[in-house]
Amino acid sequence: MGKNKFLSGKKIKRAVCVLLAAVMLPASVISCGTAAIENEPQAECTYVFENAKTEEALIAFLDVYCKWYAASPYGNWNFDSSDATAGRGNMLACIAASKPCVDWSLYSDVSFEDRFIENANDPRGWASETVSYYVFDAKTVEFIAGQIFNISSRDIDKLILDGERNRLFYKHNEKYYTLSDENRQSFVSVSSLSVKENGERYTVKFIASGACEQNDEGLVRVEYRRCTADMALKRIEGREYWSLYQFASEES
Repeated sequence: MGKNKFLSGKKIKRAVCVLLAAVMLPASVISCGTAAIENEPQAECTYVFENAKTEEALIAFLDVYCKWYAASPYGNWNFDSSDATAGRGNMLACIAASKPCVDWSLYSDVSFEDRFIENANDPRGWASETVSYYVFDAKTVEFIAGQIFNISSRDIDKLILDGERNRLFYKHNEKYYTLSDENRQSFVSVSSLSVKENGERYTVKFIASGACEQNDEGLVRVEYRRCTADMALKRIEGREYWSLYQFASEES
């Protein structure tokens, strides 16, 4: 399914401190040792991963997800894999997108540039609107939806119908076609991560903040949210991937 080179080694369960201050902090799992620190905000315990790439991959996953799903007009600031069709948001539209909510290089050997087609000859003629489109392998799109975002086959089918009905994308001959949307921008980033083991999963808390869209009056909407993600490390065909089950957020 692609060449994923990160996430090796054992994770060490070690108590460290995470300061959840209401300021922008570097995007990392913040540790302060085990000693008590006077006059600091209340701290809580988190994991430290033995392999730094595990942590880096977690941060990268959440950062891309928040930019291009949570803050996307096609996404939602909440997600529950057990009912992925509830409410606003279409995960497939954010996976098979010109600004995707995942790093495609983790799941496919095809370079992202090779997905771009600069003409209007897509099967249904949608690209006549933009003169360009992107094409994605359906098997990979549905692998990401099913294994990385834990969406059932039944809900994937519903999301396909929703995406085609609302002209977000369409599926044709085991390919997904979506129009180019290069003008869309998102500057949301994550910070202040706290990671706790929860059985075979991890509860990840963090801050998502930044500008995510500009309206017709030229005003930029700024998000600042406290987020919680229910995640797991999955081993699939000998490689490890971060996987999301639930995501919730609240405005601060």
